[in-house]
Amino acid sequence: MGGFSTLNPKNFQWISGDNTLGYIAQLFYLSDKWRFPIGANPNLGLDLSTSLIYTGPPVPLMLLQKVLRIDPSLQFIGFWLLTVIALQIFFGNLLGKTLGLSTFQSKIFALLLVTPFFLYRFQFHFWLTSHFLLIWALWIAIRSIKETRLMTREVLLLLIFAYLINTYLLVMSLIILSYPIVIQIVTYKNISRSLARHIMGIFVTLMLTYFVIDFRAQKATLFESLRMNFTGQYTFNPSNLLAIINPEVGTARDCTKGHCVFGDKPPPSYIVENFSLLNFDLGGVQGDYEGFLYLGLGLIFLVSLSIVIELKTRGWRNTRDLFSQYRVLLGYVLCVTLFAVTWKVSFGSFQLNVGDPKIIRWALSIFRASGRFMWIIAYLLIVIAIVIIVKRLNKKSVTNLLLVIILIQFIDFGITNTQLSLFTNKHILSLNTLKELKQIKNFVKQNPNNEGVDYIEQTTRIKAINFLTGIEFKAMIMPNAIYSNYGNFFMNTTKKDYQIRQLNNILILPDARLKKRVLKMELIESIKNHYTAKGKKINIARFKNKINGDDLIYNNFKNLIKYIQEADFIIAADSLPIHLCELFNKPHFMLFPDGHPRNFITPYALDNSSFAEFSNFKLTNLL
Repeated sequence: MGGFSTLNPKNFQWISGDNTLGYIAQLFYLSDKWRFPIGANPNLGLDLSTSLIYTGPPVPLMLLQKVLRIDPSLQFIGFWLLTVIALQIFFGNLLGKTLGLSTFQSKIFALLLVTPFFLYRFQFHFWLTSHFLLIWALWIAIRSIKETRLMTREVLLLLIFAYLINTYLLVMSLIILSYPIVIQIVTYKNISRSLARHIMGIFVTLMLTYFVIDFRAQKATLFESLRMNFTGQYTFNPSNLLAIINPEVGTARDCTKGHCVFGDKPPPSYIVENFSLLNFDLGGVQGDYEGFLYLGLGLIFLVSLSIVIELKTRGWRNTRDLFSQYRVLLGYVLCVTLFAVTWKVSFGSFQLNVGDPKIIRWALSIFRASGRFMWIIAYLLIVIAIVIIVKRLNKKSVTNLLLVIILIQFIDFGITNTQLSLFTNKHILSLNTLKELKQIKNFVKQNPNNEGVDYIEQTTRIKAINFLTGIEFKAMIMPNAIYSNYGNFFMNTTKKDYQIRQLNNILILPDARLKKRVLKMELIESIKNHYTAKGKKINIARFKNKINGDDLIYNNFKNLIKYIQEADFIIAADSLPIHLCELFNKPHFMLFPDGHPRNFITPYALDNSSFAEFSNFKLTNLL
């Protein structure tokens, strides 16, 4: 994401992928005069024109920038994302109190709602990060049911905000807010004037909002709009039935079986990522990344425990009462789940196509990413789990349980992954790191720079380092291609002289810090057989532990450097040995998982195309 640098209005280089469209839409909209409808952005979209609603940046943010006449090129997306997190916690706290939690318990609950699937959206679609709308809707819906009254004003206010932010979140909010209405009709048989006024108020508010923001913003005819929106892509991004417990997600799966929506390979930003400390993958199918739903081990434990507690309390044989008591809720859950999963039912890597009704596909195709609707189910499961433990456990037990849950959650995806690395990275928290920062601070003080500028290698956590040391470091390189940035910094345009002699001694370094980057045995054997047939000597060096009896072992830099220097050609999976190969002018070949960022490719590997992904790797690529 770019860390604190995203809060710099002049920094837009971190905006990439689909979010680029949002930024471009901002430039066109803020540079244009005021129009009616106020969401119209006619200069973007050529002949058809378009609206802010369909291109990205949230209308409230754009209206604020336009009213204040702020420079169109300045971005406040970073502040918007920070606001979204704050609102997620704010409404989570309110929801927790409504569910019967104490003030302290509600704060823990609010933090638990900062889930992996919520944070995942920060990488791709900034405008879909506004999950606080769903928490807000749940808060209103639960209060409406508890107090047996329809909160029309609050509902209308929420829907206006949802309309101005994102259409998907608007529809999800409507689904949640319709539940109290259905309860009134089905359970209480209440079809009153107040209910009719409530429904009419929703309809009129949405129509008025549409008229003010969106009416005729597109120049397309009704037929053209239908043709563009209903293109038969309803099943393009379904949900996976294992999504809620599967921490692995990635668009790279779309490049299997000869099909890739990105061309030959996905861009580096669309990587396969694991959100769990346990680093496991239950499999997936094409397009299910939009339905990523991993709760985190803490919340999975909470939901599982609540189910066990409820069933044990009620008695295992009395569960049928639940279906009768909560038939409306179960009906909602079933309908939303079926819509999200589609008729291409996916269970991990297994997919069953139970039909293809074209009329339904056509009618629902405006929602290509149906998997997103499972967010409703995920938040609902968390709410139900909290309701159960509040009902079945005493106050002290609830507090202790929530503390354990958030600790598990924190360790599971906070410490080892990038989402919360600034706050939770184990190296930042270690005593050794604090000692190192103190040493850096003392060194800078004892060796003052006459130019007045002190550099640190990368931008990662630079703000935190500046704060902890009290020194204003500047970044030497940006987190893109490492070697090109080094070259730019040192103004070094000279090429290294690689002494490529007869390749008789081949070294394979299969180990890596990340499990998914480790070379598999079958791949190692293929490479080994390839060179053995050519009469080459093959050495395999492992970190710490042998796999085969003839493997070499290294457990320090000295041994690793020794093996690299003795070899004629090195094949490696990790960036560290590759950097060492570049340093010692050793020809090398890089292997990395599908979709993995390539920002560590060395000049040698780049010049000689000496790199490949696991799935695309062919032995003919080697020297």
